[in-house]
Amino acid sequence: IVPAASSSSEFSGATRIYWTLKLAGLEHLAILNGGYRVWNADPSTTLATDKPEIVAADFKAQLRPGLLVSSDDVRSHLDDGSTVLL
Repeated sequence: IVPAASSSSEFSGATRIYWTLKLAGLEHLAILNGGYRVWNADPSTTLATDKPEIVAADFKAQLRPGLLVSSDDVRSHLDDGSTVLL
């Protein structure tokens, strides 16, 4: 899945999709360095333009609660000197 954002300001959409899928248990995820536009402009990369056949599959999300923190967790660590909030 490659979110085709049209500008670098839409990077947040790609990261949102990344973390949503990661939280749902998917393992092999990446964000394109430079985004879709930069990647597509590189002549050494190729883009498939054909549409693959879509085959139904069973997917059961496996929630990874270790990737979540509560607002209380954030508040309790703001002043401990070892936590960086981005």
